[in-house]
Amino acid sequence: MKRGFGRSVRRFGRNDIKRRYGVGSAKDKDRLRSNLRRLTICITVVIIILLLKNMNFSYAQRATSGIKSVITTEYNLKERFTALRDTVPVIKNSIMRVFGTGDSPGLMIMPVQGEITSGYGKRTHPVFKVESKHEGIDIAAPVGQPVKAALPGVVVEAGPHSEFGNVVVIEHSAGLRTLYGHLDQLRVEEGQQVSRGQTIGTVGNTGLSTGSHLHFEVWRNGRPVDPAHELDLGLIGT
Repeated sequence: MKRGFGRSVRRFGRNDIKRRYGVGSAKDKDRLRSNLRRLTICITVVIIILLLKNMNFSYAQRATSGIKSVITTEYNLKERFTALRDTVPVIKNSIMRVFGTGDSPGLMIMPVQGEITSGYGKRTHPVFKVESKHEGIDIAAPVGQPVKAALPGVVVEAGPHSEFGNVVVIEHSAGLRTLYGHLDQLRVEEGQQVSRGQTIGTVGNTGLSTGSHLHFEVWRNGRPVDPAHELDLGLIGT
């Protein structure tokens, strides 16, 4: 029995194993490398998602959603590498916006608590009844409710405006400006330094307005941008 077992081993050598199972072929080596790459990507994605899950910020949640779409769609190595490459800067920028840097003012808070009743972009003007671009958002709130500075900065305008009634404009770092319109009372003056969350006025119905609300604009490098993309909608100034 022992001699027979030894003979069978000698007959069934390395070449027989390669021939029967295909081990060692160039095709199988490529397949192994491909599977290892996929495994590495999956592990990396899982780690990133776990890290983002611990960050209770809307930007982190958006980045998490982007990564989830990478691993829930049909797998294509080249496309997934591209998607991950595009997602990493988003995560980096989100972290920079949340914690701030030497050039960034940090997280932008909601200036007032309330429902966004009119978004950024084209709309029918509530007074003139013509289609025009709305360069900010409208947040419904009762007259007298405190309005907070979304970021620290310097007040560059505080007074009456032909369209927005009583208005406050604050200049921040990184090329940002914020505008707060239709205010009832002003609590700041031009040239004054303000901190994030500081009360700068109260909600009103001044100017071309059809009801009490805050008109809020964000400008970046001289151009209006959608405030909904800049704000952490879950964080209200206190």
